[in-house]
Amino acid sequence: MYAVCGKKSFVIYYLCQINLKQSNEHQVVLREVGFSLSGKFTCEVTTDGSIIKTAAVSKDMLVVALPAQPPTLSTDKSFYDIGDVLRANCTSPPARPAATLTFMLNNHVVCEKCVTRKHPENQIWWSELSLELPLFPSHFHGGIIVLKCIAKIGTLYEKDVQMSIYNVKDPVPARGEWGGGRHLR
Repeated sequence: MYAVCGKKSFVIYYLCQINLKQSNEHQVVLREVGFSLSGKFTCEVTTDGSIIKTAAVSKDMLVVALPAQPPTLSTDKSFYDIGDVLRANCTSPPARPAATLTFMLNNHVVCEKCVTRKHPENQIWWSELSLELPLFPSHFHGGIIVLKCIAKIGTLYEKDVQMSIYNVKDPVPARGEWGGGRHLR
């Protein structure tokens, strides 16, 4: 907005939309802005009266695009035994900046040195993280492993997905038995 001293006229530049519900005296929340709007912004306030005072504050702004969906988690098998290698993949939908992914096994971070791979797509990035972990008896608690993937973008976004992995196959009916206790002959 531009104001001329002593006049009530001003000009509003519609570069973006302001989210009035999330804006207050400490912050202005903009919506529907392009990535090119990232950079240094200055907010200047001038008082109107017998003594004119002006104050200005500059801050860097980063335009982000958060993932539309939570991350997805998959494994190469539906059950695992002690000694197997757990192979898992976590993928986060496109975002800018790309989400950082973390695997947790039974609430403990695994693969601390793993690097999240980022795949560009129209100025936003898919994130992908793979895990290969030999399984030991200590991994199974009551025959179950809980595997979780967390997708995070700074303090703005955090979503997770988890699955329970069993170390035994589902029971298979014995030969000749069919539901309801009937026997086939």
